[in-house]
Amino acid sequence: AKVGRSKQALRLAWARKEYANLKRMRAGGASVPKPLACLANVVAMEFVGWHDRPYPTLQELPPKNPAAFWEKLLENWRSILAVGLVHADLSQYNILDRRGSPVIIDVAQAVLAAHPNAAEFHLRDCSNLARYFSRLLDKELTAEKVLELVGQPAQSRGDRP
Repeated sequence: AKVGRSKQALRLAWARKEYANLKRMRAGGASVPKPLACLANVVAMEFVGWHDRPYPTLQELPPKNPAAFWEKLLENWRSILAVGLVHADLSQYNILDRRGSPVIIDVAQAVLAAHPNAAEFHLRDCSNLARYFSRLLDKELTAEKVLELVGQPAQSRGDRP
């Protein structure tokens, strides 16, 4: 019974964390789904799609104008970093293309800049997107170059997301 309760507690905490991360990112100006409510282990959020179909991830369909998309993505990413969060799983699988504009999704695992692994997670995010956009933009992008472009997360004041 203890294991069941701990798994349930983990699911509840995960949902609350995703909801809080979405609220914080959105308040900072990032393009993420609008959080509507968090009830038990369910996060209700804005549907990001057209009619009954979600917009595609970059993995499913690369953007038509990669250079313009990349610039918009950098702006959104900087907005997340500016509120003291690191996505910690940013890749072509967690970015939707809403008619040429990025929407960042799957933010439950995002951590505060003060998290002991935040720098490692941020560099991994940079590496993932350097690899993906190097091919699309047909130019050499390294994790370090992306890190230079996007910057570091703002240090949080110890508050929780």
